Amino acid sequence: MPMKPTSLISRYENTAKYHDRVAKREWARAKNTDDGYHYERARDHYRRAVENRAKAEAIREKLANI
Repeated sequence: MPMKPTSLISRYENTAKYHDRVAKREWARAKNTDDGYHYERARDHYRRAVENRAKAEAIREKLANI
């Protein structure tokens, strides 16, 4: 059974918040270490947050056009 669009929006927004939180933590770790591992992870989490917000916005636009 497919999820309601409002539930999907909520899921994508909460996932984006999670990725923002992890990205900030990884960025702080990267500033305190010499390796590039944490910078890469932070960038990846920021990218995922942007993707999830874009998906939520696409669903919002689709609902507005109906």
